[in-house]
Amino acid sequence: MPAEAEVFRRERASDRYILPIKDPGHWTIMLEGLEFAIETDKLHEIARLHNEGYTPMQISKCVKRYYPEVMVALLHLAMAQKLVRPIATVH
Repeated sequence: MPAEAEVFRRERASDRYILPIKDPGHWTIMLEGLEFAIETDKLHEIARLHNEGYTPMQISKCVKRYYPEVMVALLHLAMAQKLVRPIATVH
């Protein structure tokens, strides 16, 4: 890591980073076109479908949500330990 790199430390996941103000264009907002709020019932449906073996693309069609939003939901569910099956495997 370069010496000038700034280190962020978090005590828990809810702690927010305080980003240093830099020139415009220094930061890129990732996934800005996605909706991160989701109905709780739909989130449970995504978990159920995933645990039953559906692929994220199939889940996307079933719950009528944009594919990347389903991937974010699966990541959220995995971090909350709500998934039985892994999201991905490496062979």
